[in-house]
Amino acid sequence: MALSLALGKAGFVPERIDAEARVTIEPADGGFAIRSSHLVCEARVPGIDEVTFAKQAEATRLGCPVSKALGSIEITLEAHLAE
Repeated sequence: MALSLALGKAGFVPERIDAEARVTIEPADGGFAIRSSHLVCEARVPGIDEVTFAKQAEATRLGCPVSKALGSIEITLEAHLAE
């Protein structure tokens, strides 16, 4: 949702955005803890190039409320445009 909003503010209207989070959970302190989240995002956005899209996606990763809430874990991003 945050990426769609950011793209819209930058003048791009996405046709679709598919995203998934691959979360790593490991044993910790007698239970389990989330250690990292790898975000994979593919989007179809008319009129945008790959470099601009990547910059928008990375800025969104850094500013997203969910990413901020999970600030104690490593969050990585793989974002690209659909063909």
